[in-house]
Amino acid sequence: MLMTGQDTLKKDTAGTVQVSKDAASNAFFQVDAFNWLSGRNEGIMGPHMFFKESEAYWDQCTDLDNPFSRMQRGQFNLITHNLDQITAGSVVPSTLADYGCGNEFAVVNQTLPFVQKWVGKGLQEYAAIDLFGDFAVAAAETIGRNRRNITCSAHEADFMRQDFSDLQDPLFGLCLGKTVYNAPGGENNLNAYSDLVDKLRKFKKFTPANSNIAFGIDVCNDEERLKEQYLQDAHKKFSVELMHRIKRELLPDQDGFLPDAWEYAEEGVWHPQSHQWSHVLICTEDQEYEFMGHKISHKKGDRLVQDNSYCHPVADFQKAALEAGCTTVSSVVDHDEQVAIVTINTGQAPALVN
Repeated sequence: MLMTGQDTLKKDTAGTVQVSKDAASNAFFQVDAFNWLSGRNEGIMGPHMFFKESEAYWDQCTDLDNPFSRMQRGQFNLITHNLDQITAGSVVPSTLADYGCGNEFAVVNQTLPFVQKWVGKGLQEYAAIDLFGDFAVAAAETIGRNRRNITCSAHEADFMRQDFSDLQDPLFGLCLGKTVYNAPGGENNLNAYSDLVDKLRKFKKFTPANSNIAFGIDVCNDEERLKEQYLQDAHKKFSVELMHRIKRELLPDQDGFLPDAWEYAEEGVWHPQSHQWSHVLICTEDQEYEFMGHKISHKKGDRLVQDNSYCHPVADFQKAALEAGCTTVSSVVDHDEQVAIVTINTGQAPALVN
């Protein structure tokens, strides 16, 4: 059983769904928020954009006719028509790990087909990992309802910290929704490629040898199409909502912190050299407050890089996987939506260094 969290939140009466919480997740949010607002780190808040008040936005993303949903449309098309190619060369895994599982729509349309392919043939466990615990619970319960003969667990945790390396058998991992391409860094981050290599090395380290992981990646380098996706009012409001979360959960007594005095930047955020769309918030009013014993101030016009959506080409992703000690098993591309799913094999476990 893949239970790595310290605190058990819930266990259903049938015993088919177990839920754990990474005890460090709240402190993780506080430290990241402090480092971001104080200017110590840029682009690190992506993992914290999934919370109760943001559910309405994620629900809109499930409408496949919506411009928000380009990734979901592309992945849905690829999984529907190319599932055998995506899983080519994969033995039936005993564990399916869903890294950043997303909401119920994503699970039904993108995860369930993998479960259905392998259930009854050796698949024993489904593990849903998401920093937003409600998503992880809903994912595990959805799979449990549809396939009761496998064990389902939910983990409220950062999937980059979820260590499955002690499993004896290879797993199959899903990291869809371009989550692997949402990464830290300042604007026009020329270290973006090396950061991707480091992230894939971490996947290799935290999975059993010879595991396969299918990554959903965004390969769109069309600025106008990206604008259509990111400059809609709902997405801009969703981005600013993070400031309100910080106010509610971390700075409720700091009158000088003004969550309404931020707006989503619409210009100068696409950086083609680094294949990077930076999600930037601009301060619209001077403000000063105290956070974790430090005074922090922002001037009108200051820019904070909240997160980055990278759009590395498929060839770059495959090259990065190779540098990380992995190999590409398959790649399929939806050219209409400019979305790809690339499956890599993590190879042998890294050699121990004395």
